[in-house]
Amino acid sequence: MNKFKNLFHLNPQINYLNHGSFGACPKVVFEDYQNWQLKLETDPLQFITKTGPVALDASRRSMANYINCDEQ
Repeated sequence: MNKFKNLFHLNPQINYLNHGSFGACPKVVFEDYQNWQLKLETDPLQFITKTGPVALDASRRSMANYINCDEQ
């Protein structure tokens, strides 16, 4: 179980008994989130009008393919 604790930024002195309703995300997810946040912060207009919608479309297609459903 300890090998999974290293994947998160959680305080190692606390044992969390999360049942899945909320909680910390893995470090790799948090780092990617920060990357997207930085893209938004450095060029908000470009992100809102171009970068973000293109990324959301790609994400939607990927998820639809993964769960085998229509992307709309």
